[in-house]
Amino acid sequence: MRLLFVLISVLCFAQSEIGDPDDNLPGSNLNPCPAQDELTEGNTVNFLTKQSWADNRQETGTVGVSSNQLQVLSNNNSQDKTTCEFFNNEFTNAITKSWDDGNPMYKIAYYKAGNFYFVSIVVAQPTDQDRAAVGLSFIDVYGQDLNHIKGYAF
Repeated sequence: MRLLFVLISVLCFAQSEIGDPDDNLPGSNLNPCPAQDELTEGNTVNFLTKQSWADNRQETGTVGVSSNQLQVLSNNNSQDKTTCEFFNNEFTNAITKSWDDGNPMYKIAYYKAGNFYFVSIVVAQPTDQDRAAVGLSFIDVYGQDLNHIKGYAF
């Protein structure tokens, strides 16, 4: 009986996916900007506010940038969409890596604050409740002209 349920589930999933692109994936022509995520936002806020990142803010020229200025890039803004497409090309490996079950290995989001862009990447937990994942998080800082200033892994 369980096998029958699994087969029906797989067939329903396959039917729903055929010819129906997932418009919410980064890199999609319709919605290139990934959704905001509290973990990726937290990484970026920490970079902008925590004393432990003070030297890195000095190094990247982001000392005067406030976390109150932080905005996730949006699919509703044409300039943001273009910027997201640029970042999707830069971070293809993080976007396309997936767990054995096909779910994304990383959460990624793009933010703007002041004259800077921030790309925040964190490990996504597997959906299997019996598994946990640990690994590096990343934050990359870009200027308003999309020049890469510096990237950090922590």
